[in-house]
Order: sequence, then C-alpha cells, then structure tokens
Amino acid sequence: QKIRVRYSERYGYRVWQRLYGLDLVDAEVMAEPMSALWKSRPVWHLVLRAESGDEEAVAATVESLRAQLYDGWHLSIIAPSAFDAARCGIGPGEQKITLQKIGAGESSLRAVEETIERVSGDWVALGEPGLRFEPHLTARLTDYSQINPEWRAIFSDDDVIDSRGERQSPRFKPDFNYDMVLAQDYLGVCFVQRAVLGELGGFRDFPGAETYDVILRLWESAGDDAIGHLDEPLIHFPREIDLRDTESVRHQVVESHLGRRGVEAGVGEGLVPGTLRVSWQHEGPAPMVSIIIPTRDAFHLVEHCVESILEKTRYPNYEVIVVDNQSTDPDLLEYLDRKVAETGGRIRVIPYDHPFNYAAISNLAAREARGDYLVLLNNDTVVLQEQWLENMLMHARRPDVGVVGVRLTYAERGIVQHAGVVLGFSGVAGHPFSGKYRFDDPGPLNRLQVDQEYCAVTAACMMISRGLWLELGGMDEENYVICFNDVDLCLRVREAGYRVIWTPWVTLIHKESQTLLPPAAQREKPEYILRLEQRRKESRMLRRRWEALIQRDPAYNRHLTLVDGNGIVENRMVCNWDPRFHERPRLLALPAGSGGCAEYRVWAPLRGLSRHGFAHVGYSYTNESHGQRIPILEELMRAQPDFMILQNSVGDPFLELAEKVKQQLDLPVMFTLDDLLTNLPEANSSRRSIPPDVRRRMRRMLSLCERAVVSTEPLRELLAEMIDDVRLVPNCLENEVWEPLTSRRGVGARPRVGWAGAQQHAGDLALIVEVVKRTAHEVDWVFFGMCPEELRGVVSEIHDFQIDFRDYARKLASLDLDLAIAPLELHPFNEAKSNLRLLEYGVLGWPVVCTDILPYQGAPVKRVPNRVDAWVEAIRERVHDLDATWKEGDRLRQWVRQNWMMDDNVQAWANAYLPDAWLRGERLPRYAAG
Repeated sequence: QKIRVRYSERYGYRVWQRLYGLDLVDAEVMAEPMSALWKSRPVWHLVLRAESGDEEAVAATVESLRAQLYDGWHLSIIAPSAFDAARCGIGPGEQKITLQKIGAGESSLRAVEETIERVSGDWVALGEPGLRFEPHLTARLTDYSQINPEWRAIFSDDDVIDSRGERQSPRFKPDFNYDMVLAQDYLGVCFVQRAVLGELGGFRDFPGAETYDVILRLWESAGDDAIGHLDEPLIHFPREIDLRDTESVRHQVVESHLGRRGVEAGVGEGLVPGTLRVSWQHEGPAPMVSIIIPTRDAFHLVEHCVESILEKTRYPNYEVIVVDNQSTDPDLLEYLDRKVAETGGRIRVIPYDHPFNYAAISNLAAREARGDYLVLLNNDTVVLQEQWLENMLMHARRPDVGVVGVRLTYAERGIVQHAGVVLGFSGVAGHPFSGKYRFDDPGPLNRLQVDQEYCAVTAACMMISRGLWLELGGMDEENYVICFNDVDLCLRVREAGYRVIWTPWVTLIHKESQTLLPPAAQREKPEYILRLEQRRKESRMLRRRWEALIQRDPAYNRHLTLVDGNGIVENRMVCNWDPRFHERPRLLALPAGSGGCAEYRVWAPLRGLSRHGFAHVGYSYTNESHGQRIPILEELMRAQPDFMILQNSVGDPFLELAEKVKQQLDLPVMFTLDDLLTNLPEANSSRRSIPPDVRRRMRRMLSLCERAVVSTEPLRELLAEMIDDVRLVPNCLENEVWEPLTSRRGVGARPRVGWAGAQQHAGDLALIVEVVKRTAHEVDWVFFGMCPEELRGVVSEIHDFQIDFRDYARKLASLDLDLAIAPLELHPFNEAKSNLRLLEYGVLGWPVVCTDILPYQGAPVKRVPNRVDAWVEAIRERVHDLDATWKEGDRLRQWVRQNWMMDDNVQAWANAYLPDAWLRGERLPRYAAG
C-alpha cells in the first residue's frame, strides 16, 4: 500500500504539473494588474546566507529571480569574503542584487539586519542558496497582498527540484494552522512585512528557525488572520526538508512562545522524528466528564464499548450515559441493568422513546448530563488507552478550543478511519486518509501524527464543554436527524470563535456505522430507502448552509483530491485557474474518453482558447486504467467554473450529474455532439454501447443544458428540435500538432496507397475489400488501425492504431503515402460526420479518393460512388500519374491550411464555448473571490 501511495503521489504530481502549468498567455493576464489594478508595487526582498562553495546554488536562485514576470524583487547575499560572485552571474553595478561579505567570526544575523535596513524592500524573507521560484511568484504575492490587506506574512506551497531538474515531493499545505505549526514548521519560506518585522524586533538568534520564531511572535499580536497562504507550489527547494535538523532549536522557540503567552505547557518529542508535542497543563480540580453512548439493541457492540471504558479509563471523574433508543434485545437490557447496579451510579441509562434522531438523542443526554465536559461516543467504538480522557481534556480545557476529536481506526490491521473531517470530501463532508494508511504512518505532511485544527471532527468520539453545547443550542435536531449533525455543530463552534482540534494522541477502534448499515439483503426495505433520502436532504442542507467552507476548507489544500482517501494531489480533474481571480471565463470539460473524438471537440479547442487568452480551462481527465472521471458536486463548487461541457454524454451518471448541477448549483451546462448517436450503422462496433433509448436520453440531457455545440449541419438539425441554442463549429486541426509533421512521397518500389482509422469502420471497409484485392499487384496497400481479416494476406503493411493522439498524428505522417482513401458507407450516421479524415490526410499533402458523400463535398479531392469499378478506376488513374496526383495533394494541403487550422478558427470556438456575457464584453471584477 505504501509503495502504491508513493507511486501515485509521484506520477500524479507529474500529471498535475502538465495540466496546471503556466502558459505564456497566463503571463500576459498576470501582467495586466501591474499597471491597472495594483494600488502599489511592493518590493519582495529575499535574503540568502551563503558559504564558499554555494556559488552554483546561488546562481540558480539568481536565474530564477531574473525570470520573474513582475520585477519587484531584490536579492541580498550574505557570504564570506572568499565567495565568488562572478560564478553566480552577478556583475559589478547590479541594481537588484546586493552582496555583503563578512569576515570569519562575524555574525551573519547582524549582517541580515543591516541589509534589511539598507535595502528598501516592503516584504522580507530568509532563504537558502539553491531556492528556485515559479515565474509568477512575485506577481502572485502582490496579487494576494493587495486583496488581503490584513496579511502581515505570506507562505506558499512548495516542492523539491532534484538533480535532474524534476519537481517532486510537493507540500500542498493547509492555511495557517496554529497547533500544526507548533508541532512542525511546515510553512517554509515566509515573506514578512518589513515594517512588522521591525516592530517585532527583527530576526532573533535561533539558527535555522529564525522565521519560525518571527511567525509565532507575529501570531501572538495579530492572530491567525495575519498569516496568509498561497495554495500553489511556487517555491522549489534544492533538497528534501528534514525536520530533525532544527528540532532542538524549534523546541526552544516553542517554549519561548508559550512563556510569552503565560501558558503552562510542556514541550516534548512528537510521534514522528523531528515533530514536537505541546502538553497543555491546567490548574484546578479535574472536571467531570459525561460519556454519552446512544444505542438501539446491538448488545455485543455496547458491551465491548462499555467494558473497554471501565477497563481502560484511568481518569477518575467521569460518568457513562447510555441513551436507549427503543431497544428490545433482552441481553442488552439485562446487561445495562446489571452495569447500572454494579457501578454505583457511574453508568446511567436514559430512555429515548422516539424514532431515531441522533441530534435529539445527544441533546437529551447533554441536558441530563452532570459533567462539565461531554464526550459523544458511538456504541461501536473501543477504548484502547488509559489516558484517553486526559489527552482530550488537555485540549478541551484550553480557552480557545471548542471541540476535540481523535484518531479512529478500523478493527482490522489498524487502518486509519478518521483523522479529521474535510468539507467537500467525498460529498459535503468526509474523512481524508480513510482506509489508506496504518495508524503509525505519518501521512502527507505528517498529518496523521500531529495535533492540528480542522473545520470538523466526527462525533463517533468528540469532546465539547457542556456550557458551550448549551450556549450553541446543541445539535440541530430539525435539519440533521441522521448525518452531518456533528459537522454542523463543529462549524457553528468555529463560527463562535473556537478551534476544532484533532489529536493523534488518542486512538480508538471504530466499527463504523455497524448499527446503522443493514445487511445488503435489507437495503431495499422502505426504512432504508427513507434513510438514504434523509441523508440526501441533510447533504443539501449542509451544502447550502456552509457553501463557502465547502468551496475552500482552510484545513485542506484545493489541489488535493476530494475523492481518494490517499489525500494526494488531484490529477484527474485539474483546473488551471485560481478561483479567487476571474481574469477570463472558466471552462470545465468532461471529454468522452481520450481518443480522437475528445481530442478534436474538447481537448484541442480548449487548448486553443487557453493559448489565445480566451479562457481558463479544466478537464475531468480520462485514462485507460480508470475510465471516465465524473466530478462530484463539491469538486465543482471548489473549482467554480463558468460553464461545464459534457461531450456525447447521455448515460445515467451524466444525466444524474446534470440534474444535480441544475438543481443545486448555479452552473450552466453545455452539451457537445459530433456523432449521430441516434442512428449508428449495423456494422459499427460502438453500436452495442449506445442505449436503445438514446434519443429520449438526449432530449432529457438537453432539457438540462443551456446550449449545444455540434460539428455538422445534420447534427444541428437533429438537436434544434430539442434545444433552442445550437451552435455549429466544424472540426479543425491543431497547429502545434500537425504543422511540424512531414510525410515523404515516392519512397516505395510501388505507389503506397493507404487507409487509417479505428475499429468502428467495418461497414466502410467492406466497400473496398474487392478494390484492394484487384489493385494489390499494382500498389503497396498500407493499413493503419483496423484491417478486415480477409485482407491480411493481401495488404503490404498493417500498423497498430495509436491510443495517444500525438503518437497517432506522428505515426500517420510516417506512413509516407502517395495516395489515401476515405470510404464511407452511405448511411445517415456518415452523412452527419465531418470532413475530419480529409483534413488529416490533406495537411500531410496526401491526395485523396473518397466516397461521394455530404461531409466530403466541397473539398479538392476525388469523390466516387461506392462501386468497385469506380474506386479501382480512380486509384489507377492516380497511381499511374504520380506527379499529377501529388499536385492534387498540394492543392488539398493548401486548402486545409488556409481554412481548417485551429489558430485561424479560435474565435469561432470562443463564440461557441464562452458564456454569452463574456462574448458581449461584460467582465467580472478581477478579484472575484469565491
């Protein structure tokens, strides 16, 4: 499992980089606010402390800074006298680079203070030689500092560039997370306002942790909101970060910080080498804790849970309240009566004689509880540690903490089930890391092993003060009967100004939902169906109430997956925009697979729109091993596209998605079609995958869409009966794919005549079987892709079809044909096709003989009726006069390049795919935060 996760992380990050990478047009868009929208032009001052021998590393940093799109930067280098600046590419008279040399024994920190005083930078950061940056780092820093004037310090996501220049080990970070920062310095390079740094007294002598110390001092005076986060890997380290290198000095920094706060706490080693643990200490008597366990029957679960509490718990001042929700199991009832008698009042049973309502049950128990603190505990949990209550109380008694959650594992093999709740994960709220890691695995950013803040934790084991519970009115028993009552409570706790803390220092076994999930045979029963509908209703309620946090959970990074428990980078639905800026319209497409159909109607047009600055684009990425990727609503909420494009999609999952989007999100949907799905030829291999009621499905899909886009006039006529707005854009060839390709002529001993196509052309190829046989002694036949069995001994060359589109285009060009053929069966399906086959042949300069059919009319090609003698005659005419034939190829190539290339037709695609408001020239404010 660990190997799979690590491979998935590395491969996924490579894919993410390819899809998310910065285009030239992005640079142009980012340049706009520099002159028009920014209120100021700050200088970002980076200070490096180097040694002799660091010249090559410093040169890499200098080169990276010189490539910044916004040149508001300054670099200061503190180095010994032997340091050779010339080797770094630094010459005399540099305006943006300052070199300060110090002698042996001189304080580099003092030199840092002097250079900060001397250089008129607005923001300051300490760095190490070899740091490199994305070209838009300083532009993004300025963008965010402008829209977040409360920020006094800014950190960024980062990664490592290895010796081969490959980026790896990304750290996609949460926003500033106080408890997580105390446990480990995950912030990395931080830019701090120069004026604020002066007010704080500058950097202090904590080698390797100077910035860490500054951030904690800043937090003491300004709080969480003063420390901003750029959630994109804009900084590249030259090496892996090892927390053990600075563990001892960070220990001192944290102790100093807690001392200034006047907090009684101990600082010790964490669960992962290099991490720390703060043990919060509290004065006064031990408060009473009420442990609340709801149940209906489930004797064996309750027995195991209660006995584990009685056996393991060392904390003396607690009670157990079992809320009995109409149990009829005599074994359970007898057990509870016996335990009440045996424990002398420590265990109480409260009846709840109503239909199941977890929130109401919990509210009843909270009112009846005697404790100062409440622990909500599922009946299918098992306590493992003696100090579990002490370790929860340690946080719960902090004045800024409202709720404490713990680590839960499945019973088998110690696999993590709960390590915090993320809004938008696997629905409106879910558990990242669930089912993917052992309890002792560190997880991404060590998140499975350090105290930290989340927006929510599960009530399977949750502690909260009874006073806060009553102040907030407890759980919402009207809107959250079954699910998400704990999530809603945690979010209201945060709204009231308290933290929600998750700790790995308490671990319980959780046999998840064993009392709620019936056996498979019972899941068709009415009560189970009603429960599912209630869950959907509660999901919609939570989605409406907490939309902003679902769009962006501060405890989770927007680039991490919302559907995979690995908690790694999302590489199958990648959107190359920042939702907080709206420079261009945002298009999110769900291509129909990864073949030519998707390439010509989705991938290539969207690349063209992006390359020419018309739109930001995102894709729900399809690959052969995982199939079509259908986003969940919460992913769409996080991405905030302006249009969602569905291609040829009329299956149940896509219809359900379109219905949900229309009902629950303000997101228009576009349907694009390039095949007559309602009438496929009998011999077409795709026919069996098309549902028989495809026309009804298409009509239903279009009723949910705002617009349709098609490739041909027959398709436009078909859809015009179903939707008012139908736009026609013919297929085009992408310049950067096809223009560099060349194909040779006359390279064979005999003329090379060929055909190319996938496996759906059995009916088309049946037309030319006899043609191939009659001419096989005169030409070399070349087939690329499908080849009828009866021709395999006749055809000279058969080439396997290429799945990757760029490989396909290169392979096609390499066939070096003298003449190409394009047979099509006379059928409404083919009448509705485009002239794409002619475009691919023509751009390579191949002359073409083709069927006389609607899609091929108007092109400078030889069209023939589908008769063997007509095909044979046309082929023989051309192979016996190749000079004249090649001139036909030249004319076709000129026709294609003048009329059918993407760069010349990108405006037509913009007219089809962009929202009408943008086409009319209306624009949203650039800083349109979600």
